[in-house]
Parts: sequence; structure tokens; C-alpha cells
Amino acid sequence: MKRAVVLLSGGLDSGGVTALAAEYLGGRHQRLTAFTAVPAFPAVPGAGDGGWLDEGSPAAELARAFPSIDHVRIPARDVSP
Repeated sequence: MKRAVVLLSGGLDSGGVTALAAEYLGGRHQRLTAFTAVPAFPAVPGAGDGGWLDEGSPAAELARAFPSIDHVRIPARDVSP
């Protein structure tokens, strides 16, 4: 069986695509695997440009809204996003 896969960030674009795919696949009793890159270590407060340093939490929140999504966080241990 083929598996549907998406790359899910905390943004609106990938979130919208993921939500549409989850709704479509859920209606067909199929699963969607969503991968999200997350920092391997906690972020330093005040670092960054005002955006999210760790998109894992908003991505996980969207994934929890759809029972057809299997959410996988991928820690970036060897590379920087």
C-alpha cells in the first residue's frame, strides 16, 4: 500500500496543504504521515528574527486536529534548518 507523506512546518502553507490532504485521506480511511524538522536542543530566548525557532508545537497542534495524521518530529542534530 502506498503511503501519503507531507513536510509540515508551523506555517499556513504547509498547514493548509496538510489539512486538505488529511481531510481527503481520512474520508477514504487512509493515513497521512507528516514530518516536521525541530531543533535538537532548546532554543535560546530572544534568538532569531521574531519567527518560530521550533515549529514542532504548532505543527503538532494541527496534526492533533486530524485523526488520520501520523506526526513525526525529526530532530536536526547534525544540521541547522
